[in-house]
Amino acid sequence: MTIVRQQDDRLTKAVNYRRIIATKAENLLEKLLSEPLQQFQDVTGLDILVIGAGSFPSYIPFLNVLSRLVPHLQVVNFTLIEPVKAETDFFEEQFANYSGDKRINFMTYNVGIEDFLKNSDGAVFDLVYFEHPETMTLPILLAKLGMASFAKIISLRKSIPYLQNIVKPHTVIMTSSMSVHELKQMKWLLQFSLRVNPSLIFSFNPINYLYGGPYTAGLCSNTLKSHSLIQSTCVMERSNAILKSDNYFCIVLVVSLIIYCIKCAGSYSVVEQMAAIMLMYAQLLFHRPGYSGVLIKLLLLVMQFIL
Repeated sequence: MTIVRQQDDRLTKAVNYRRIIATKAENLLEKLLSEPLQQFQDVTGLDILVIGAGSFPSYIPFLNVLSRLVPHLQVVNFTLIEPVKAETDFFEEQFANYSGDKRINFMTYNVGIEDFLKNSDGAVFDLVYFEHPETMTLPILLAKLGMASFAKIISLRKSIPYLQNIVKPHTVIMTSSMSVHELKQMKWLLQFSLRVNPSLIFSFNPINYLYGGPYTAGLCSNTLKSHSLIQSTCVMERSNAILKSDNYFCIVLVVSLIIYCIKCAGSYSVVEQMAAIMLMYAQLLFHRPGYSGVLIKLLLLVMQFIL
């Protein structure tokens, strides 16, 4: 009886959550996809990869947007990547039966993104959708300190270059995010890994920078114009470069924290202490892979030491 009541409570919460976010999710997804999906106007089927699907809360809004923007669409093949099997089981039992007037097929993989992308066996997709990926920077440090619950963030970051294995020359890559900070992290990872320049959609409300709620912001790449220029031999190099960049980020952040503590403990003015904490905050928020990111980190560190 208790188990049944818990299941009913979970279903009620899930239905209410989907009702609350439906309009917001649909508006964001339509803004993201209205231009990129023009290339699919005459197709009757789409292959879509959903990464970090969870219980796929934006499924119905997503399907509604696809129906409007791809007028001849008849078949949608969803591949869901979600390590927690209970989440995908819940979605398939409670929500996957909705199909509108389309034929919907689901393939579910309860593995991490890294395992899937490295063993994709030639599968390619028309659209890759990251459902609220966790890309905030502080958890990188926590993961490096050994907190296992944040390890998936490192795995996600170093896996982005392996998207090369499952994209076509005109695959659309999109992300829905809860904050502008997470969105920009995803943008920089995609730019570094695949040489794309995603368009961003978000409001300029300062509160949204760190947390604006579900479907606050999103990005979308129109086409992978550089796809043919990316060599498979570069994929592992770029993955390793992201890992190294994350290591540098953690080292610089710890040094920045030490400088801040020294200035707080010493006979420094309030202005100098405020400058130190603001520059440390900048170190935390600004993290991008590649040499340019390392140079900017070092510049911020020098400024924090001098000021």
